[in-house]
Amino acid sequence: MEVRLIEASSEIGAGSRGASMGMAGLRVAAWKLGSELFGHAEESILRNENDVLYEDDRSPNAHHIDGLIRFESDLA
Repeated sequence: MEVRLIEASSEIGAGSRGASMGMAGLRVAAWKLGSELFGHAEESILRNENDVLYEDDRSPNAHHIDGLIRFESDLA
């Protein structure tokens, strides 16, 4: 079975900071359990737009929507 990992370390829309550390946690857990998944699976790392979190928000309802749209466009 062929496995492809897509790392999307975005904090936009997460609701709390630290959501982007999920893949790092999986890597550490796999390493501790002796898994070879991360050494053999094809990996893609998507560019995140987390820098928009430090900019002024232009929309009162759709927070950081511009960064989210750019991130989702790369994901598609």
